[in-house]
Amino acid sequence: MGLACWLGDYARLLAAYGFVMYLWPLVVFRGHLKGRNRAYRFAFCATVSVMTADAVVLLLGFLHALNTPVLALFYWTTFGVRLIGRHKPRWLDDLRRVQAGTMSPRRLRLRWRTAAGRRIRAGLARARAATSGRRAEYGLLLALIAFATLYFGVGAFETRSFGFGDQYVHLAWIDGLRRGVVFRDGVYPLAMHCVIDVTCSLSGVSTYAGVLFFADIHLSALLVCAYLFMRAIFRGRFVPLIALTIFLTVDQLCVDGVYGMSRLGWTLPLEFALYAVWLCAWSMLRFLRSLERGARRPGLRALLADENLFIFTMATAVTVATHFYATIIAAFVCLAVAAVCARPLTAKGGVVPLALAALLAVAAAGAPMGAACAAGRPLEPSLYWALGVAQGVDPEAADAADGTAAERGAGFFGTLYRDGFNTLYPGARGALLAALTAAVFAVSLARRLIEGRKGKARGAPGGLIGPLALVALLTAYASAGFGLPALVAGSRLCAMIQLCASMVYGGAFDLLFDALGRRAAARTVRAASGLCCVAVYLAVRAAGLFHGYPYYELTRYPAAVGVTRRIVSALPRDTYTVVSTTDELYQLAETGYHEELLDLIEREGDGDYMLPTPYVFIYVEKRPLRYAQNHFAGGPAWLAAEKYAPMYGETASQYPDILAGSVSEEAAARPLYYGRKRSDSAADFEGRIILESKAWEWCRAFSAAYPNESRVVYEDDDFLCLCVTQNVNSLFSLGIIKDAANLHNYPGSPAGDDLQGKEAFDAEPGKK
Repeated sequence: MGLACWLGDYARLLAAYGFVMYLWPLVVFRGHLKGRNRAYRFAFCATVSVMTADAVVLLLGFLHALNTPVLALFYWTTFGVRLIGRHKPRWLDDLRRVQAGTMSPRRLRLRWRTAAGRRIRAGLARARAATSGRRAEYGLLLALIAFATLYFGVGAFETRSFGFGDQYVHLAWIDGLRRGVVFRDGVYPLAMHCVIDVTCSLSGVSTYAGVLFFADIHLSALLVCAYLFMRAIFRGRFVPLIALTIFLTVDQLCVDGVYGMSRLGWTLPLEFALYAVWLCAWSMLRFLRSLERGARRPGLRALLADENLFIFTMATAVTVATHFYATIIAAFVCLAVAAVCARPLTAKGGVVPLALAALLAVAAAGAPMGAACAAGRPLEPSLYWALGVAQGVDPEAADAADGTAAERGAGFFGTLYRDGFNTLYPGARGALLAALTAAVFAVSLARRLIEGRKGKARGAPGGLIGPLALVALLTAYASAGFGLPALVAGSRLCAMIQLCASMVYGGAFDLLFDALGRRAAARTVRAASGLCCVAVYLAVRAAGLFHGYPYYELTRYPAAVGVTRRIVSALPRDTYTVVSTTDELYQLAETGYHEELLDLIEREGDGDYMLPTPYVFIYVEKRPLRYAQNHFAGGPAWLAAEKYAPMYGETASQYPDILAGSVSEEAAARPLYYGRKRSDSAADFEGRIILESKAWEWCRAFSAAYPNESRVVYEDDDFLCLCVTQNVNSLFSLGIIKDAANLHNYPGSPAGDDLQGKEAFDAEPGKK
């Protein structure tokens, strides 16, 4: 399938995402949002939309009423009713006048065109007023979002397959929701799956395309929420943008770092929920600041009437309803906020409201899962792994942690540097970051104490929260070195650690611009800080610190993805079987049937082996892939460099090169390789070469025996798809191929020269 089709899916998914996440709650809850500031409205929409989708989809599933028409009816009806209720439908009166003959159709068109123009001009005027004084700031933010979208999304368009094996499982769960089945494989947080189900249902995009592109679209929420948080902790208006520029451009120095950043481009629950982590910290900070300024602590009844507590509750609920790791990470970041804002948290009574809000969030998000467990549903197996992820304390690490307070302190910082800073950023980079973290924290603390003694209002705490959050996450990453249980798998923390490290660099810029502001005009400082974003990008590239492209775990050729999509869209349901290695199973999404290529080869000589569909498609890799290779994306040099592949050695490739072997008669003559399990026949490189070589010989033999019933529907240098057309009342015995004499003398492709090359097939392959 061409690139235009995938771009069309991306555009439709983007439109549906914007509707579900922002436009729908903005209209439906317009009464509550009226008069609120932009930051609150964004946070409200970004959290309420997710919890609404989670509640609606799971409730409909429990009622056995979950399907695409019902979901569309709910969203479009609620949206339409609220929209019409806001604007009096004058167009109905106009239509009545036209029908009565008191208004001509020409005048009606002119009236509607004038009204539409007036509304557009009014909307633009409101937008100009809302962005007055901050257009440069918002423009840079949009530019960074566009840069990140291109950077993390280019691999999806190049490979057109998932970046990580777990995505296939999540695809199966979303397909289950689309068929009305909730908790298909057991009880698991499904908020992300529910949102994708809704967006795919409203856009008409396949679930496969939804999972393929959703992370790249949703990444914007993470960047905006991190920006909101940094705006609250830094004094300089452009400092958050400088920090985001560093986050999106500076390279990684270890495999964990590359893996953690690459995950941001894969649709996975933890990465989906990371935006809510920053909303938790942002709303908590705003709430504690309001208490410090003398606001009254809300009582139990008025708990959710407080804007900041409401966002804190909803953001925490999003993390619980999506992935428990996100909740733990949010706790680490909020711990840094609590350490800086200890006075309003304790002396002003902030602990109780925040604790109640957190408990309410857990109850609201956990209610559907609790109900399912009460009904007898078991937990999904991976949850047992997640619940048991805390490792036993390493005795040697525990012994090293013993000693006097001074020894423990020295040991803590030594371990933090060795297993944290120097592991993720080895060499001079780790030393610089550690020194800068300590320096920014010390200077910010000294400034805060001096301002407090002079009775001045305390400034933004960015130089304190950023370093503390970084140390907290690095401590979790290096937990084994401290003899502590691993609450979160270390590699899953790397993207957030990179963002916190960028905040530390941002803290240094904030101190610098604050000092300059005492000697220069405010406008000059703002202009300099705004230009600093561009300067950082240019400096990073000039210094050789520019990031490399992320990677995808390549498990099949892009051509196989495109051919499967074409089959699904062109043929009637349940009229075809795709014979291939496992990965096509998930993309078919029960619109057709899948047969393992290994089964076809194993059943050689079995006269009873038949596939009862009119069309049978056999996929053969002429150049068998090294399965699940780390395939790094490629693209223009201004977007990223091609530098990460050497870290992964022989298991990595850089676009457009792909690690692959070649089918051969010698490999086809060798026995199948199984390894420890059957799937190793396709996962092992040598085993895959043998399997694909045997499949290649099978296709040559079959097309020689039955030239009229078989034809190549797609072929290039790497991949071939053979279509077998059969009468369902007289099926081929695929295990026995007759009249296949002189097999090795048969030249060329199974269908002959007329179909070789990159040939697309018609609406119904094999149709006579």
